[in-house]
This record gives sequence, structure tokens and C-alpha cells, in this order.
Amino acid sequence: MNAKTIGKIGVGSWTFPWATGTVLSHQPETILNPLGVVHRAKDLDVHVVHFLDNLPLDKWDDGAIGSAREFAAKNGIEVEIGTRGTDPEHLLKSSECHCGAMASVSGYFV
Repeated sequence: MNAKTIGKIGVGSWTFPWATGTVLSHQPETILNPLGVVHRAKDLDVHVVHFLDNLPLDKWDDGAIGSAREFAAKNGIEVEIGTRGTDPEHLLKSSECHCGAMASVSGYFV
């Protein structure tokens, strides 16, 4: 980034609460998966995706995570991961799962 840049524009999984199935009273026919979130970022021409607690990556298999990671890398989209809570055991488990699955994570937030 240069001196005139204030940051990068991106989307998070909470950008799409209905599509990810977060809104229990409005369940989609097909839940938006991690790859779908990255596709939406590309469609919106943004360069950062933030996976949050409404779409926890440890609930998806390695294939789903790998596809999202590869598509993000191929399209120059950075991946950030967030989690809820500060329990040391939870943070350790989350960081091992998330950072192992998304090898190109640019940020990890609690």
C-alpha cells in the first residue's frame, strides 16, 4: 500500500448472513460454503475475505477449504480468519485447523 491507501476492501462471511444459513428463520436451499464466499469476493472485485464465526472453517472438510484457498490464491484474494472467544484451548485448536487448512492466511483475529 502507498501513503494514499487507507486499506484494502473486502467482504466477510457475515456479509452474507442469509446465504450462510446464519439467519435460522430464512434458510437457503444451499448454504454458501467457503469457496462460494471467495467467489462472491471476486465477483465484487474485492481483494480480502474474512471468514468469521458464522462460517467456521473447522466445520468444513479439507477439500472445501482447499478449493477456497486455491481459488483465493489464483485470484489474488487475501484470506483472514476470525473466531469467537479467548479460551486458550479454543484458540490453539482454531489456529491449528484454520492456518493448516488455509496456508495463505494473511490475518487471524479474535
